[in-house]
Amino acid sequence: MRREQTGPPGFARDPDTFETFYRRHVDAVTRFLARRAADPHLVADLTAEVFLAVLDSAHTYRPDRGSEIAWLYGVARNTGVQGP
Repeated sequence: MRREQTGPPGFARDPDTFETFYRRHVDAVTRFLARRAADPHLVADLTAEVFLAVLDSAHTYRPDRGSEIAWLYGVARNTGVQGP
């Protein structure tokens, strides 16, 4: 019996799984980006970009190489936000 994927690869095919993933991590990603950009509107836009990028790169997540949040921080860093 196959186990249903609930992490990044699983939500590429299931909007409900993506919603659960998003709700679990959106606050942490927003805080991460807010430490790098002062404008709250920019932070909101970048957060949206991160989760769009996550949909495109879900197949690259490898649970044996790290946690979901560590992978997400990597995606966020690759959005092009420069530090303060």
